[in-house]
Amino acid sequence: MEEMNNNLNRESESLCGQRGLLPNSDTQTFQVSLTNRLRLQYDRIREQIGRRNGPSRLMDTSSANQFEQRARGYQTMNHFLGSVIDHAHPDMDYIVRDKLMFERVIGMEFLEPSEKSIFYNDEAHTFSDVLFYGNEATLLIFDTLFFCVVDLGSQSFVLAAVLTCVQQIIFRLIRNTLGRKNLVNKTLVDERFLI
Repeated sequence: MEEMNNNLNRESESLCGQRGLLPNSDTQTFQVSLTNRLRLQYDRIREQIGRRNGPSRLMDTSSANQFEQRARGYQTMNHFLGSVIDHAHPDMDYIVRDKLMFERVIGMEFLEPSEKSIFYNDEAHTFSDVLFYGNEATLLIFDTLFFCVVDLGSQSFVLAAVLTCVQQIIFRLIRNTLGRKNLVNKTLVDERFLI
């Protein structure tokens, strides 16, 4: 605990080296465009992690074995991604670059990676686009539009208000269930760790 506290103090006082992927950089988030070779290897390792040995009702007997298999899969994935980041695979190498202005405005990339994967610097922190965080204005406009359309169609603002509340509850349930499954699937974090 003392060592962890010392490291946190060093971090707060900016006494640690920069942790970015490039020298003299703190950028740690990227949007990636992967080559087919890298994606196929990634998918092979993910298949091992996601594979189950039988029906879920029979999993209690082999849960320890499944846990060990998943732990080995996570370790393999961690080692593989670490070796890709360290440029250990010349056939799966990558380059880091910024998006062009037009690519940022349109929200898509023009280059298709053929020999090297492309890591685009993510200064805009687009991870927040995955969540509802930062999209409150868009959601408010949608709710207002939904309310107005129902009110115009039914000529009852009470019905419009009730239906708007119902659609918000439905969207919240969908976001919670599908978002949790998507987060577990994409980040390879066990669902039990999600609060």
